[in-house]
Amino acid sequence: MNIQDIKMLEKQDFPEFRDYEGKGRFGRGKYINRGNWVDYPPSHHFETGLITLDIVSDLIESNKKLLSVGCGNAYLERFLVNRMGVKKEQISLADYIEPEHRPPKVPEDFKSYFFDMYQEWPALDDSFDDVMFPDSILLHSHPKEEMEYCLYWLMENALSNLQPNGQIRASPSCSSEHSCPTSVYKNVRDMLIGAGHNCQSEYFPDTDLLVVRKSNGVRK
Repeated sequence: MNIQDIKMLEKQDFPEFRDYEGKGRFGRGKYINRGNWVDYPPSHHFETGLITLDIVSDLIESNKKLLSVGCGNAYLERFLVNRMGVKKEQISLADYIEPEHRPPKVPEDFKSYFFDMYQEWPALDDSFDDVMFPDSILLHSHPKEEMEYCLYWLMENALSNLQPNGQIRASPSCSSEHSCPTSVYKNVRDMLIGAGHNCQSEYFPDTDLLVVRKSNGVRK
């Protein structure tokens, strides 16, 4: 399967994306604006590198577990199950349901957690090989002086629920016009290491992709 196959299949599964055309610096062209959140088609996340065909193959072959934080309507996660062979039991979804807004339709047949990722995370009854934030962080919506702490908080909590040698993949800025300074990611990496996390991180500005890898499960 290649990206063109994915684009063809997603339009069959999700007709609401039939007019989607990814373009621009981050490939963020057309999307569905829900007011308090936006939805992107599965192909968008493959184009930005949030998920790759190699990651999908590894999920399947090694029976790994994935946590998707800020999944929204879970278009990507449903596509992984319905079209790419990932087992539904391998994926857990997490999102925040705001009482004052129409909530995203988190699929009921997936294992799901409901919490505000910027507040205290609940005790999750599993640990994961991969944690991803699919364009859900919206770092640019926070005041500049809060960006580092917000991102650190999310990475700290994700690392706490990550298996040794697992990885976190996130698209933190979600805006080509308001992308964050690279120094934010360097400072967050230093904060994580200073807190005792044995991890490595890499930021890819062309696609606004942050990857944090947990070297092992032992703090220094």
